[in-house]
Amino acid sequence: MDISQRVEEFLKARPQIVTDPDNYRRLHRELVACDRDEVLACFERRMQLSNEEDRSEAVEMVTRLYGSDATKTILRFIDDPSIVVRWVVCGCLHDYGDAQAEFALLNRLKYDPDCQVRGTAASALGRIGVVEVLPALYQVFENDHDVDELGHTPSNCALDAMTNVLRDWVVRQIQGTPARKFEEVTSRGKLTGQVNAEEIPFDPEGRIQNTERYAHVPLNKMGFGWMSQLDLETSLKAPFEIEVAYVDPTCRIERIMVFQQIADGGDANWAGHTILDPSVMKS
Repeated sequence: MDISQRVEEFLKARPQIVTDPDNYRRLHRELVACDRDEVLACFERRMQLSNEEDRSEAVEMVTRLYGSDATKTILRFIDDPSIVVRWVVCGCLHDYGDAQAEFALLNRLKYDPDCQVRGTAASALGRIGVVEVLPALYQVFENDHDVDELGHTPSNCALDAMTNVLRDWVVRQIQGTPARKFEEVTSRGKLTGQVNAEEIPFDPEGRIQNTERYAHVPLNKMGFGWMSQLDLETSLKAPFEIEVAYVDPTCRIERIMVFQQIADGGDANWAGHTILDPSVMKS
């Protein structure tokens, strides 16, 4: 079987991700073992087809095949005439992209005519976690309130993305034995963080609203909770609270983040909560 046939077989196996995962993984392994340049050439030919669904499928499946190593390939299609293709590219960059996608995603975030693409670009930038994108995300949070067909706005996506960028920065700062206060100067502004509390007496079921320290915080000041597998080894005693801020001449972004360690969380070893407005902790 030549490589083009293997690619076709892999594409047809897309539904088997759910229905027959063992066979899908087999086809995945076999294609990964083939010459990458030849495989990519096959996918790129499909990305040039006239049908937007064919192009979208090729973008998705080459990303499933190579993960972040496909970033350079799919970035060439982030300006595709099709909204669907642009949305799929941004979604794949959310799942697997890296810092080389920053400029292209910022361009989609600012200028794409479709609000769902702009929102997905914001989410991708949040997942990639480059701190230099914070001012752009803040501007979208403040100004882009168009609603897509699912009821989402780029503003809400940017709100979550800013939190993700700040959380990733905090995780990098608190590795090992961190100082109680830490900071970093960026090209446009400054990030600061401080440890507010450790070994917080928490609700036994992990509910922040039932934890005395946070019981007074309005729900609309809370961000989404999260669970994740973090590469975090720290001397801080969980549950602990970190206050973080990014400031530059155009914006001020502040959060309080509460980290809880999970002993038997399966694929997750840390959980957390975010307070979007730290001033509520001082009232």
